[in-house]
Amino acid sequence: MHNGVLSVVWATEDTLNPDIILNAHIDVVPAKMEMFDLKKIDGKLIGRGTSDMKFAIASFILSLKELHTDVGLDNVSIAVMI
Repeated sequence: MHNGVLSVVWATEDTLNPDIILNAHIDVVPAKMEMFDLKKIDGKLIGRGTSDMKFAIASFILSLKELHTDVGLDNVSIAVMI
C-alpha cells in the first residue's frame, strides 16, 4: 500500500529492489457508461478497455518463470508489479 493505492507484486526473490521490474496498471479512468459499450465493427470488437494493460499483465505473469529459469536469468531478480 502506498498513498492509499494497493499494489500486488510477484517476484523471483524476496526483495524490494529487483533487477528487473515489469509494471502494469488495471485502473479504469472514469467515463460515461455508454463509453463502455462494446461494438462490433468490420469483424473487430471495439470498446473502452479492449486493448489495454490486461494483456500485458497476463504476459508478464506467464513470462516470469520462463525469464527466470528457462532462459537462464536465474541470477537476476525479476518482479511483476500491478
